[in-house]
Amino acid sequence: MNGVFKQILIVLILVMLGILLHGVADTVLTDVFAGAFFGYAGAILVRAVRSRPNVTQPAVPAAAAQTNEAPRQPDTSILPAAEETPQPPATETPPAPDVLRPENTDTAPQHRITRTIKAMENPLREWSEATVEEEAAALQRATAQQQAAALSYDFRTKIRIEMEKTVDKMLDVFISMVGSRLPHRTVAVFFPTPSGSYALRRHNPSSTLVNKDAAITPNCGILGDLLTTGLCHYYKPNFRPDRTHALHYYDEKHTFTPEEGIRSIMLDPIEAAGETMGILLVDSTKENIYSKADEEFLANAARFLGITLHNTYMNTEHSIEYQRLTAMSIMEKDFWKELEFDAVMNKVFDSIPHTTPCDRITISRKDRDKMSATIVRAYGMDAEEFLALPSFPLSENSPPSIARVAYKDERGFFKNFRDDQYETRYSVKEPKRSELASFIAIPFGIDSIKGLILLESVKKDAFTQFNIDQLSSIATSAGIVLDKIFMIKQIEYLATHDEMTKLYNHRRYMEIITEKITACQRYNYSFSLVMCDIDFFKKINDTYGHPVGDSILKDVAARLRNGIRDKIDVAARYGGEEFVLIFDKMGPEEAKESTERIRSAIESAPFYAGGHEIRVTMSFGIASFPNHSDEMDDLKTKADETLYKAKRGGRNRVEVYK
Repeated sequence: MNGVFKQILIVLILVMLGILLHGVADTVLTDVFAGAFFGYAGAILVRAVRSRPNVTQPAVPAAAAQTNEAPRQPDTSILPAAEETPQPPATETPPAPDVLRPENTDTAPQHRITRTIKAMENPLREWSEATVEEEAAALQRATAQQQAAALSYDFRTKIRIEMEKTVDKMLDVFISMVGSRLPHRTVAVFFPTPSGSYALRRHNPSSTLVNKDAAITPNCGILGDLLTTGLCHYYKPNFRPDRTHALHYYDEKHTFTPEEGIRSIMLDPIEAAGETMGILLVDSTKENIYSKADEEFLANAARFLGITLHNTYMNTEHSIEYQRLTAMSIMEKDFWKELEFDAVMNKVFDSIPHTTPCDRITISRKDRDKMSATIVRAYGMDAEEFLALPSFPLSENSPPSIARVAYKDERGFFKNFRDDQYETRYSVKEPKRSELASFIAIPFGIDSIKGLILLESVKKDAFTQFNIDQLSSIATSAGIVLDKIFMIKQIEYLATHDEMTKLYNHRRYMEIITEKITACQRYNYSFSLVMCDIDFFKKINDTYGHPVGDSILKDVAARLRNGIRDKIDVAARYGGEEFVLIFDKMGPEEAKESTERIRSAIESAPFYAGGHEIRVTMSFGIASFPNHSDEMDDLKTKADETLYKAKRGGRNRVEVYK
């Protein structure tokens, strides 16, 4: 016997013991014992509801269809057909006789089931809290991919499917409990459907003529009228047997004899927290078979079932949400472990396929100028080609693209691609795929948009609002960390760079030359220090104004930066119109040759500022380590002296220390 059937057997035994104690005597002692039996039975049921594959091994179907969040209301459509109780063909099986009332059953009014529910509440609550703690601990031990999978729609759907299977087992227990107390042909539970009808969910296996596809529909049949006038307790003690088919939950093909027809029918709504969750129904071929005590018993049983179902669904949803929040919390902590853009992007990039199945992922980052962006991560179709694309424009007059719209609107959205023409994702140079049918775009960033996540799928309608919410949560968490990273980077940049020219500032220049001398002394390298300034810069300011002078400083800085080797040599603003260059591993002659190219580029091309064309020249003085000095202050002094020698020699020239 497997574990599931053992649990069901234990539950049935406990419930039967509780029912027997109810019938012994109306005393506090029997109530306590009965409540304990029901409480342990309920705890086992809840444990069965919450049992599913360990969260550290989440199984997410790769190609599962994405739809909106499942409603909290039970839905029989998601249950596999294999779980339904097999029903023999009605035409081949004669109707089973009614199950009679058990002997020695107390028919006096009984209210003790309410106290039994109270006795169950604490064991259920304590067990639920313990289970949540166990799930959190399991999620903490899971891998990053498994934690990300706990955020997926497929993972939630799988939990709900497992829950619905166990709800069926729970209903079977309640049906058995009611059947052991009341004489009956059929005991059945109906659940509401989105269309407003009530579909048959479970019934006692001994009732062989029940139509498994039965539904109670408003304005259709006797029970359908109840849905129209308002669902409430209903008892018909003298039902006409020839109208059995009007009940709509028996096989319409079977011809009922007068002895087989239903004579008594009783039902109660299954309610909890102001919500109708179903109908509990019992009928019999005996006329006027149910007493007042039976009516109260069925009403209490329906109320008890409603509370149990409500708690089951609520606890499951709370558990799903708790796992989502726990997974998000773990992911956010991982984001904060390394305050580097690449580290955060890698974590986001690795988690997305486990939360949202797709066929291509691209992540772009807005460039420093904020007028363009660059793809920094790509996965799936044509990933290498997308990574090789140059920066794409974001300005209003640039070619239309999905990325440009998403960056501009600063909001997530999803839609299907047009069938009649290709919609550009980023750039006209990108590879085109006609088989991709839908996409979802999620910008990220808090104060301003820093980047964009774009997912594409070959399926139409592959993405929903659920994906928007889930990916937005990830993007928001990542965006908070990225904003912190960019703020730190900005502070570091402002601390080391001149705000106007974007070159290193004097403070950073002093640090670099100190580090350079230490390294060259250790490894016996050489470098050359070049001091330079703009000729007659004061005259430019006096003639054209300081705004033009500032523009000249920016343009000169750009030409100096373009004239040196990127990430090898150094250009810095020394102060005012003075600049400094450091040529790594260059002696005096090599440095002079490189400096002469820069001087010539500045002299030959005019500067345009404030509507004026201005000719600018510069003077340069070079001193090399260790050729001219192996001490920092002395090297700086000699480079400065050489600069003034160039100025005295007529300006617009390069001089090397002698």
